[in-house]
Amino acid sequence: MKQWSFSNSITATSAHPGNPDIYLCGSKNTIYAVDQRRPQPFREYKGAFGQVQSILFLDESQFVSSGDVIARDCGEKAIMAWDFDSSAVMSNQIFLERYAVPCLRKHPSDHIFMAQTHGNYIALFSTRRPYKMNKHLRFEKHQVAGYNIGFDISPDGRTVASGSANGKVYFFNYSNGRVLRESSIFHAPLIQPCTDVKFHPVLPSHVAVSTWNGLIVILK
Repeated sequence: MKQWSFSNSITATSAHPGNPDIYLCGSKNTIYAVDQRRPQPFREYKGAFGQVQSILFLDESQFVSSGDVIARDCGEKAIMAWDFDSSAVMSNQIFLERYAVPCLRKHPSDHIFMAQTHGNYIALFSTRRPYKMNKHLRFEKHQVAGYNIGFDISPDGRTVASGSANGKVYFFNYSNGRVLRESSIFHAPLIQPCTDVKFHPVLPSHVAVSTWNGLIVILK
């Protein structure tokens, strides 16, 4: 087992899609590239983006990250695209609304990545430059309410599931954004946020749900 030491807490990680020895580790204003075969990080990606919320590889040569620093007039650093090899910023003009982005996910078959926002909706973006946002489709009705609420996409790409601060899990039709169903994990008055969801890779009808109070629930 490999271990590295960093000056600040690591709040997000992502494995390289083409090399299982390489990971990205996000901290405050810095993302580190580490290799299990090396004793120290071999590359750093720096910027005034605050604490890293999520990291997502789009392919082997580029990735996107989200930070918690949002400017008063726009959220230009809410999502940033990076060149993996050169550490250059490819774009910081992807998502200009004033909402933090706690979770990023890539669609399994389309050239699309998605972002959970503190505006209580999931936005869609192209994985190709200039990473244009789809202004005609988004997934909403769930509540984020300042929590780091996660979401997932089914292996066939047809369904999007999101946790919610109101103790429910919402399932959306990927093609049109409509709510397929809501599953209540908690009931009043003992409501706890559902903080993340994950589809089973082989049995997509099974979904794991994590909650604010430390439970993991399996939905079928």
